[in-house]
Amino acid sequence: MRKYFFSTILAGFVITLAAGVFAANQIKTTETFIIGTPDVLNPSTATSSALTLYIGDNLSGVTNPVKSAQVAVSGVYTSTADGSIDVQLGSDLQTFTMKDVSAPTPFEILYNATGTTDAITSAGTYNYTLTITPSAQITIYGLSAKLVETHRYRPPTCGTGYAATGNLESSTFDTGVSAGAAYNSIIWTGQLGTGNVGRVKLQLATSDSSGGPWTYYGSDCNSGTYYEPEAGTSIEIGCPAVHNNKRYFRYKTTICSANNCSDSGATTPQVDDVIVNWSP
Repeated sequence: MRKYFFSTILAGFVITLAAGVFAANQIKTTETFIIGTPDVLNPSTATSSALTLYIGDNLSGVTNPVKSAQVAVSGVYTSTADGSIDVQLGSDLQTFTMKDVSAPTPFEILYNATGTTDAITSAGTYNYTLTITPSAQITIYGLSAKLVETHRYRPPTCGTGYAATGNLESSTFDTGVSAGAAYNSIIWTGQLGTGNVGRVKLQLATSDSSGGPWTYYGSDCNSGTYYEPEAGTSIEIGCPAVHNNKRYFRYKTTICSANNCSDSGATTPQVDDVIVNWSP
């Protein structure tokens, strides 16, 4: 029997910790994964996915802090004639024309989300719903979408080192396996701080529902433990009785500027990608 493996990757995803002292407002770009599914999106059929944008920076006193926000929607499409794809975030609906093609064709469209995110004026969690609908002529395969957002913020003004810890929870990933997937390994790419100082810790949460609940576990099925592989080295996902046969998953990434994860360090790790390997 041939066994197939799939990996889900959040590309271009960068986590670093904020340093203590800066002279002026800083600019940060975040990338948030929204949709990634092997399912076929049939003509005139809408698919919706929740999007959570978390901004933990101080936006106080910053005029129009969100400078740009775009949703990159990509995949492969076929058509029976010229058609379109509707993309809607919140109440803002935008329509993109798709030309008739004779063979499956890759595409990427950029949805301008500034009209939705320009209402952001303070740190917090902002929840939206992204809906994608192909017209009656269009079929989409391997749909993927991510939000790329850039904002200005006021950096901390106390201390001279980096924050002791920082973490990020991913959006929800859909394996597309209705009976649930088997989760094999997890890996991160990037680097520790100068001199290999600091730590990167990962946890995994799985669910039968795209809405959770989400409980993050380490390798021994304990919410207080973590996976801590070296950069670029995969580590086996434990807790098969908890995770396997679940269709949806999320992961949490925690970075520490010092090896003990309690002190402020002089350098910060950087996480570029997190990859979860699973099989149907």
